Amino acid sequence: MRAFLRSRSGGLAQIQAYGVLNQTLQQQAGLLAYVDNFRFLALICLALVPIIFLFKKAKGPAPADMAAH
Repeated sequence: MRAFLRSRSGGLAQIQAYGVLNQTLQQQAGLLAYVDNFRFLALICLALVPIIFLFKKAKGPAPADMAAH
Protein backbone atom coordinates (compact mmCIF):
# COMPACT_ATOMS: atom_id res chain seq x y z
CA MET A 1 0.00 0.00 0.00
CA ARG A 2 2.80 2.45 0.88
CA ALA A 3 4.60 1.71 -2.36
CA PHE A 4 1.43 2.45 -4.28
CA LEU A 5 0.91 5.77 -2.48
CA ARG A 6 4.55 6.77 -2.95
CA SER A 7 4.37 6.11 -6.67
CA ARG A 8 1.18 8.15 -6.98
CA SER A 9 2.25 11.04 -4.75
CA GLY A 10 5.26 11.88 -6.96
CA GLY A 11 2.97 13.02 -9.74
CA LEU A 12 0.76 14.91 -7.30
CA ALA A 13 3.74 16.71 -5.81
CA GLN A 14 4.86 17.81 -9.27
CA ILE A 15 1.39 19.14 -10.07
CA GLN A 16 1.30 21.03 -6.76
CA ALA A 17 4.76 22.45 -7.44
CA TYR A 18 3.60 23.71 -10.83
CA GLY A 19 0.56 25.24 -9.15
CA VAL A 20 2.71 27.10 -6.62
CA LEU A 21 5.03 28.26 -9.40
CA ASN A 22 2.08 29.48 -11.46
CA GLN A 23 0.61 31.35 -8.49
CA THR A 24 3.94 33.04 -7.73
CA LEU A 25 4.34 34.00 -11.38
CA GLN A 26 0.84 35.49 -11.47
CA GLN A 27 1.47 37.53 -8.31
CA GLN A 28 4.72 38.92 -9.68
CA ALA A 29 3.12 39.74 -13.04
CA GLY A 30 0.31 41.58 -11.28
CA LEU A 31 2.73 43.60 -9.18
CA LEU A 32 4.85 44.53 -12.20
CA ALA A 33 1.73 45.59 -14.12
CA TYR A 34 0.71 47.81 -11.18
CA VAL A 35 4.18 49.39 -11.03
CA ASP A 36 4.19 49.96 -14.79
CA ASN A 37 0.80 51.70 -14.66
CA PHE A 38 1.90 53.82 -11.70
CA ARG A 39 5.03 54.97 -13.56
CA PHE A 40 3.04 55.66 -16.71
CA LEU A 41 0.53 57.83 -14.87
CA ALA A 42 3.33 59.64 -13.04
CA LEU A 43 4.98 60.48 -16.37
CA ILE A 44 1.68 61.76 -17.75
CA CYS A 45 1.23 64.03 -14.71
CA LEU A 46 4.76 65.37 -15.07
CA ALA A 47 4.25 65.95 -18.79
CA LEU A 48 1.08 67.97 -18.09
CA VAL A 49 2.74 70.35 -15.60
CA PRO A 50 3.90 72.82 -18.31
CA ILE A 51 0.27 73.29 -19.39
CA ILE A 52 -0.29 75.24 -16.17
CA PHE A 53 1.81 78.06 -17.56
CA LEU A 54 -0.44 78.37 -20.62
CA PHE A 55 -3.45 79.48 -18.54
CA LYS A 56 -4.09 83.19 -18.08
CA LYS A 57 -4.16 84.57 -14.58
CA ALA A 58 -7.60 85.41 -13.23
CA LYS A 59 -8.46 89.05 -12.88
CA GLY A 60 -9.75 90.56 -9.64
CA PRO A 61 -13.44 90.65 -8.75
CA ALA A 62 -15.75 92.58 -11.05
CA PRO A 63 -16.61 96.18 -10.09
CA ALA A 64 -19.92 96.71 -8.25
CA ASP A 65 -21.58 98.49 -11.18
CA MET A 66 -20.73 95.60 -13.54
CA ALA A 67 -22.16 92.94 -11.23
CA ALA A 68 -25.75 93.73 -12.30
CA HIS A 69 -25.05 93.08 -15.97
